[in-house]
Amino acid sequence: MTADNPAQQGRLRALSPAVQHKLEELAQTVQARRDGGLEAALRIVNTDEGRGHMRAAETVLAAMLTDEQRLLDERLAQNDARAAWVRWLVIAGSALAVLTLLWAARLLNQAWSRSYETEAEQRALALRLRTTLDSLSQGVAVFGPDRTLASWNECFVVLLDLPKAMLRPGTTYSAFVEHTSEPDRPSLETEDQIRHGRRNPREAVTYERERADGHHLEIRRTPMPDGGFVLTISDMTKRAQAEGVLREAQKMQAIGQLTGGIAHDFNNLLQVILGNLEFVRAKLTDDARLQQRIERAAWAAQRGATLTGQLLAFARKQPLAPAAIDLAATMPDLIPLLRRTLGEHIEVRYVETAGLWPAMADPAQLEAAVLNLALNARDAMPGGGRLTIEPATRCWTRSMRATTPKSFPATTPWWLSPTPATA
Repeated sequence: MTADNPAQQGRLRALSPAVQHKLEELAQTVQARRDGGLEAALRIVNTDEGRGHMRAAETVLAAMLTDEQRLLDERLAQNDARAAWVRWLVIAGSALAVLTLLWAARLLNQAWSRSYETEAEQRALALRLRTTLDSLSQGVAVFGPDRTLASWNECFVVLLDLPKAMLRPGTTYSAFVEHTSEPDRPSLETEDQIRHGRRNPREAVTYERERADGHHLEIRRTPMPDGGFVLTISDMTKRAQAEGVLREAQKMQAIGQLTGGIAHDFNNLLQVILGNLEFVRAKLTDDARLQQRIERAAWAAQRGATLTGQLLAFARKQPLAPAAIDLAATMPDLIPLLRRTLGEHIEVRYVETAGLWPAMADPAQLEAAVLNLALNARDAMPGGGRLTIEPATRCWTRSMRATTPKSFPATTPWWLSPTPATA
């Protein structure tokens, strides 16, 4: 233990002979006790030789203890100084750590506040985007690069008539293709068409499809930079119907113009025939049989003139001439015209009513109005039905009723009734 202290090593070397002499003296005393008895041992003890050796050893040990105590005090003082320094370092480190933790907590609080605000903004933005998508009249669906569904709106579900089980993120595009495809009538592009359909992969693709229920769909596929695409579906049924109505209107306009021209020419021919018949009637006053035939021919020509007047009214080329009209006598003449116009799939039924009041109207315009109402009734019954016409004196009201047959599952009975005038 004192190998690093030369002074103590010297004292140990000085202590060794004294200890050795003391041990030898003790050995001689023990041997004398055994050989000569107690008196012989006391004589050796009373010489004080052993006490001298003990004092020499005690002196060396006292010096060693004093030196060791001094070293111990120095080392304790050094340890106390180091402990005080370490204590101050620990206090300073703890204070610095507390300050660092407080600063980190402040930074974390600020980061959390910013993250919460950003999350709230993102949530509000997502809600606005979802509301905007759901408010669109077009179906929108986003597919990722792996051809799986990422997001969609309600109109997309309605237009493709999709079940709720398919409406989850991760549904493959091929599942939608398989669900919407019908025999000989695919609704969506296949994955092979998407992969090999266009040379430019960034170009949007637009195509049209017709569902089995008659709805016309316009489908647009817009690629995204990440490899996915956005599928937009628009219901073009109303536009197709509007185009059909426009074509029908143009057709009716052309027919009206053609009808007006033919009616004018035919009316001129009938006027020539009527004039010649009147001239012949004046010449043949004696022959009753010929007079009767001439009157029949004149009646037929006059009826033809009436029909040309109706055609001119249909073509809007005849001036208005309001007059008191007996509906009971006028309406039956229109029924054959309505039957020929509406077609065989519409049954036209006329119900006679007694005691009708005269109506003040232009005859041609009245016939045109009844014809237009009948055409509207025909359009309301695409699968066929029955059109019932019944004039009645109820505050100057005439109603028309169109009833679909029981086998046609479309709508409730269709009614057309002008607003009653003040009695």
